[in-house]
Amino acid sequence: MRFFINQDIGGYLQGLAKELEENSNSIRVELNRLEEAGMLKSSVKGRKKMYHVNSSHPLTTDISKIIRKVTGIDALVERVTANLPSLEQVWVCGDLARGLPSEYIEAILIGVDLDRSYIK
Repeated sequence: MRFFINQDIGGYLQGLAKELEENSNSIRVELNRLEEAGMLKSSVKGRKKMYHVNSSHPLTTDISKIIRKVTGIDALVERVTANLPSLEQVWVCGDLARGLPSEYIEAILIGVDLDRSYIK
């Protein structure tokens, strides 16, 4: 399982709104502003608009480092997994588990009847 920090904001607007405890219109406005500023790119898949971090933007690396430093990996994992009530364990693996820099968090999620659409 990969939780993208630097590559994909990804997913569904409603899911972002729920995670951030904001209404979906506010999220949409901010995503559009970030896209206009060149920090995000978007693509359309069917009827869904997917937002991606613009890795060529000069501030991408600095902002990613600040977010990781302020929140910490445990806070990021907790925030993403908070909406999975049947989650029993989270095992961080990959480069971050070895203390190496990485653009994403690789994790193994253990639980019963986990919401696969939310995880995706």
